[in-house]
Amino acid sequence: MPYKGRTAVAAALNLTYNDKGVLNNATIATAGSYQSNDTSKTNVRFQRPSGTVPRVYPATLFVSTDGQNWTAKDTINITESAQDFTFEIAGSCQYVKLVLNDTAENIKAPFSLNYVSMEAQTVVVMPGRVRLVDFVYNDSEKYLIVLGGGNIIIIRNDQLQQVIVASIISDDIIDTIKWTYKDDTLIFTHKDIPPQRLLRTPTGWNFGTFALENIPYHNFGENIIEQKSISITPSATGGSVVITGNGFTPDMVGQYLDGGGAYCKIMEYISAVKIRVRTIIPFYDTSAVTSWKLIKGYEPIFSATRGWPRTCQFAQQRLFFGGSRDLPNRIWGSRVGDYNNFLNIGSYDNDALDYEALTNGAIVSMAYQRNLHIFCSGDEFTVPEDSLTPNTFRLIKTGDNGSIPAVNPVIFENSVLFIEKKGKSIYNYQYDESGGGFIAVNVSMFSELGGTPKDFVIEKNSVKDKGDYLFVLLDSGEMIVQCINLQHNINAACKYKTNGDI
Repeated sequence: MPYKGRTAVAAALNLTYNDKGVLNNATIATAGSYQSNDTSKTNVRFQRPSGTVPRVYPATLFVSTDGQNWTAKDTINITESAQDFTFEIAGSCQYVKLVLNDTAENIKAPFSLNYVSMEAQTVVVMPGRVRLVDFVYNDSEKYLIVLGGGNIIIIRNDQLQQVIVASIISDDIIDTIKWTYKDDTLIFTHKDIPPQRLLRTPTGWNFGTFALENIPYHNFGENIIEQKSISITPSATGGSVVITGNGFTPDMVGQYLDGGGAYCKIMEYISAVKIRVRTIIPFYDTSAVTSWKLIKGYEPIFSATRGWPRTCQFAQQRLFFGGSRDLPNRIWGSRVGDYNNFLNIGSYDNDALDYEALTNGAIVSMAYQRNLHIFCSGDEFTVPEDSLTPNTFRLIKTGDNGSIPAVNPVIFENSVLFIEKKGKSIYNYQYDESGGGFIAVNVSMFSELGGTPKDFVIEKNSVKDKGDYLFVLLDSGEMIVQCINLQHNINAACKYKTNGDI
C-alpha cells in the first residue's frame, strides 16, 4: 500500500481471486514501519502524546493503474481518535494510496494505517431464465455465451472473458429468441426487437443492432392509386430498367408503377428525374409513356410498427430470415455475401429473395445441413440445396408435426432433431433413401415424464464405449437424459432430478 510519509518499509498486499479470475479480496501482508495487520485495531489514527491538543488533518485517496499516474478519488479528515472509513472506487485500479495533507505544519506524531481490506468484483445479476449459446471460432477459441437478466456473459476456456449489458434481450423474450453464427458474427432475432449482432474482435466483443439495408416492402392494407400524366421513358423493356422522367421522390421506393404495358416495382430512387424499377410484366417498347399509374400503400416489412424477423439462419453465403411478427409465414434471404442487404435488382442469382410459404402457422425455427430446413408451428419444409436463388427457390413440405417455438432444432449426425408442436416427442428429421425425400420419425415420448421442453442439446462422444447423450430441459426444473444412437435404434431415457430446479 504505497503512501506518502513516515515509513521505511513499504506495505505489501495479499490478493485473492474468485474462480472467474476477478479480484475478490486484498489484505496487508507486510504492513510497513508504522502499520499493522492486526484487525483488532482501528483503521486509521494519529498516535500523539497524551495532553497534546487534538488535531484534524485532511487526507486524499489516490488510485493508479501503473503506480506512476495518480487520480484523486475522495477525501477524509483523519483525527487522533481511532476511526473507520470506506471508499467506493468506481472503475479499475492496481494501486491505492492515502496522502496526508501536511502543508500547514510538520507533523511530528506517527501516522498509522492499521488495517486495509479491499474488494473488487463484477456483479452479474441473472434472475430467472437463461439461454446458452455454444460458439466455436476455431480449434483454440471456443466460447460459451450466456444470455439472461439483460446481460451477455462471454466465457472462454472456463474463464469469464467479458460481460455485456444487453437490456434489449429481456426476460419476456428470452424463451423464443433465435440465433445463428458465421465466422466471428452472431445474429439474434425475435419478432419484437430489431435483429442484434454480437461481433468478436481482437480487442473484445461488441453488441448492438444489426442494421438492415433495402428492406423489402409489403402492402398491409389497401392500394392507393395515383394517376400520372408526366412523360416517362424506360431504358429497356424488361429486367432492371432505369426510367427517366420528372417529379420522382424517395418515398416512391417500394411502390409499383403500371403503364406502357408494364407492371414494375420501384427499386431505387436515383434522382428527381431518374428511378430504377424491376419489371414484373415488361414494357411494350422503350418509347415514352405519357399515362401511367403509381400504386402506393407499400411499407417496409421490418419495423417497430410491423415487427421484426422471428428466426434466422446462415446458408450458402446468405442470411435467411424466417417469418416476422406481421408476416409470420414469409422467408427472406440476403444478397450473396452481403448479409444485411435485401436488395433485389432483377432476380439475379446473387440478388436477395422474398418468398411466401403456404404453411399451417408461423415459421418458428430454421436449420441448415446442405439443405435449408424450415420448421413451422404446424408443419415442416425443406428447401433443396440447389434452390436457394430468387428464381429457383422452392419449398417441399415433408410433414404436419410442427415444432415448439421455444426449442431450437439440433443438428445430429446426418439428421436434425426437433421437438414437435405439443412438446411430447422428439422427431428425427432425416433423408429417406427409399422415398427420395425428407421424413420426420418419432424417436421418443415425453408424455409419462412430465413437463414441457424448454431447451435441449446433444453431447457427442467419439469414444466407442460411450454413447451420445441428449439433454432435454423441462419447465418443471427437471431434465430428461437420453442415450441415443439413431443408426442402431438405441434410445434409452431417464429423468435427472437435482436438489433445486435446473
